[in-house]
Amino acid sequence: MLARLREQRRLDKARLLEAVRLDGMALRHAKTPLYADAELVMAAVEENGWALRFTTATLQASRPIVLAAVRCSGGALRYAAAALQADKEIVIEAVTNFVFALEHAARALRDDADVAAAAVSQDGRALSLVGEPLRSERGVVLQAVRQWGSALRYASDALRSDRELVAAAVAQDGRALRYASETLQADRELVAAAVLQDGVALMHASSALRADKQLVLLAVRETGRALRHADPSLRADRDVVTAAVSFDGCTSHRTARPAAVHLCLAHPGVPTLIRLSSGRAFSTWQVLATPRRLGPPRGCRARGAGPGHHARPTRAPRAGGPGRDADGGRRGAVEAEQRPRYSRSRQLAHSQRAATENLLALGQ
Repeated sequence: MLARLREQRRLDKARLLEAVRLDGMALRHAKTPLYADAELVMAAVEENGWALRFTTATLQASRPIVLAAVRCSGGALRYAAAALQADKEIVIEAVTNFVFALEHAARALRDDADVAAAAVSQDGRALSLVGEPLRSERGVVLQAVRQWGSALRYASDALRSDRELVAAAVAQDGRALRYASETLQADRELVAAAVLQDGVALMHASSALRADKQLVLLAVRETGRALRHADPSLRADRDVVTAAVSFDGCTSHRTARPAAVHLCLAHPGVPTLIRLSSGRAFSTWQVLATPRRLGPPRGCRARGAGPGHHARPTRAPRAGGPGRDADGGRRGAVEAEQRPRYSRSRQLAHSQRAATENLLALGQ
């Protein structure tokens, strides 16, 4: 009987070994004696490091098995024994494979410069997980912002005032200007570099620079949406509005939106001679446009609807409510049912056509 049980166990191990070599997570189906087998567990974690979760605490404290697991799946560090989460070599292997494994490292290693450098060189977002002392280390922060400009938000106040470091951040992500010191947000050269990378970064520039015509032109030529963040005096400037809509500001999205959308960002009620050039969507015209004239499509309530706003279609009053005729019928029910009702996409298309017709009419 004992010999038969041993033979059955050997056959079970052979089958499971074949299974975990194909899918390491098959270890979860192992019976009690087998998931504690070192050979079986090693085969499983080499195929899928997350299989470390399904073994015993003894094998989770085995250095060769944990090292094999984190080399395959860095996040498996989560299931390693506490002593191995404080092992520098294992942690570096883990964060090299998956930077956010740093979250499961021992506190002492999260303050280690070598471990932090290995993490942020892979992904700048790892700067959020390193210890506070390392957020003041210029070399570590510089590596992080080169990978992800907005990692500047986790840097110390002193480094947010470092011009070279902020320049590296905005070169990778213009909107990282948001986390720079107020002094550098007023630096014309840095702001120019930021808006060239992402025009919307203009929103984080100082108020004086948002009134700088040359900088605003740089921003709106990168994306027409930057017009929203320009000084009101420049939103009424013919050259700025023309630049905002001339190329539609949508090159980064590889689409051709109507340029009238960006015209709505201009100063209200100011007639502006613009050149609409919207790629595939429209031809090129010279028109005299007043943004206030752009309204919602027919059949929609005008209340609260401004340029670019799409209100819900008008609905008839409910039966039995205040909108009843003297004979008990619904007031205007037939007219309401005959009004066109639009889906959101049709409303958008309708408003775009109406805007174009208004612009052409004004230009005549």
